Amino acid sequence: MAAKETTQIHDTSCSKMTIEFDRENRYVPSRSPSKRKPSGIETDSVSPSASSQSSSRCVSEVGGRAHRHASFSENSSEQGYDADDTPLARARLVSNMGRGKIASKDIFKALEPDEDGKVDSVKLLEFLKRSGLGTDSVQRLDFNREIVHYTAQSAIATSDGRMRNTYKELKSQDFVDFERFQTLKTSNELVGKAFRGELAISDFEAFCDVINDAYKDLEDCTEGNNADYIPTLATVNPDYWAISVCSVHAQRYCIGDSKVPFCLQSTCKPLNYCMAVELHGKDKVHEHVGHEPSGRNFNERVLLKPKGIPHNPLINAGAIMVTSMLHMDKSEWERYEAVTETWQHLAGMSRRPHIQYDTFMGERATANRNYCLAYMMAEENAFPPNTDIQKTLESYFQWCSLELDCEQMSVVAATLANGGICPKTGERVFSQDTVSSCLSMMMSCGMYDYSGEFAFTCGFPAKSGVSGVLCIVIPGVCGIATFSPRLDALGNSVRGVKFCQILSKRLPVHAFGGPQESVTDEVRVLRAIALARMIDNAELLVYLVD
Repeated sequence: MAAKETTQIHDTSCSKMTIEFDRENRYVPSRSPSKRKPSGIETDSVSPSASSQSSSRCVSEVGGRAHRHASFSENSSEQGYDADDTPLARARLVSNMGRGKIASKDIFKALEPDEDGKVDSVKLLEFLKRSGLGTDSVQRLDFNREIVHYTAQSAIATSDGRMRNTYKELKSQDFVDFERFQTLKTSNELVGKAFRGELAISDFEAFCDVINDAYKDLEDCTEGNNADYIPTLATVNPDYWAISVCSVHAQRYCIGDSKVPFCLQSTCKPLNYCMAVELHGKDKVHEHVGHEPSGRNFNERVLLKPKGIPHNPLINAGAIMVTSMLHMDKSEWERYEAVTETWQHLAGMSRRPHIQYDTFMGERATANRNYCLAYMMAEENAFPPNTDIQKTLESYFQWCSLELDCEQMSVVAATLANGGICPKTGERVFSQDTVSSCLSMMMSCGMYDYSGEFAFTCGFPAKSGVSGVLCIVIPGVCGIATFSPRLDALGNSVRGVKFCQILSKRLPVHAFGGPQESVTDEVRVLRAIALARMIDNAELLVYLVD
């Protein structure tokens, strides 16, 4: 007889985000009021027959904003179920996998071991790949949903020992028994989360479909022009187009020209602000720079009255001010090492990023406005004591000229989404309080004088740069980077902004979209369908859909 299923759901003010689409593949975000359940409430088991009443299937549950904790009842421990090996029994097992409450033996059983009680290791590898946990390459899916791999220097396995060791072990053996499976699951938290359906983006393939659709929709967009005030920006191929995603659980996906390097430009500003706050504290930093939207161009000659300080750290004047607080007591080389090492940790890179020299020289040659801003602030005594304006500006030009690619930038964004912890390495780079201040600033000031409209229509923190990069943060879920050099009149990437608008329409990522509906039995069964598809259980998938 099947064991009684009991789930303890801890009270939380946050809510899950469930994404569905109907039979015409139109994405339908669920926005019903959340029904919070106090700790200790039992939830009934899922009836797979509920799927026959549903006209939609689960695409993804974005689980970073709330964490559901399961406590197993005594009878549903590691002993597993005694139910027959039937499609109905397997439906219950796979459904409960998505609820994060099923025993390890039952997860193993859902993977359909052979008569010797072993599972083909290839099946486990494919499951992890489809979950977004890449092997020796960052994962791509082409438009026909076939998995394609390509070598990438910044792939998870080359720097994340957790997945590298897991894949090495699975590839070294043809089959995995339950004991080995249990060891893999408990020794690697990402593997455990994948098989329990607890990754930040649980149906990663379907999430990537949304990204693919947006990429294709914008591929032929030729609106806007390259920035031309620096020669190196003007000569970049305007047709470059890339999107890269990194979830807070290190799920990776990219499409397009994601390995093409670009200079950071203004996307360095929020991270430099974080560095200054970590060094001096928030109160000290904000003695010299405000946190108000300016409502003006990013290089406008205007200060926040009556203090005479820059409005915020994300406009040029504010970024110059923040730079004056970054290791200015050190030599030029020590300062460069300190800042680039932080960027290395943010992106989970094996090396420090480099300065794009031609861009740096172009910044210096066209810096009259920035010199004007610096001396205007000096006249107001806004800088910290003994600030060397020339050294400050030289450093500012360097940080704007640092070079990353779209894949690396998505990890930086994911580090912010993960509260300051790099998903690739598990290393804490910034404190949660610092990141909260940074994201608040990005939300209100990150898109130049389009910031208010962007916050209203898209509803998540982002920062643009005139090189065509856009750094997007979905807190608790993922970081996304886009790269397309064509800019609109306000200095934002045309494709990047349009992508954000599509993302906000198709997925419930708007920060003020309202609390999400609590997970219902129907949604659990829909999620079971997604999990069944991910483990290639065709018989179970047909049974559930029918």
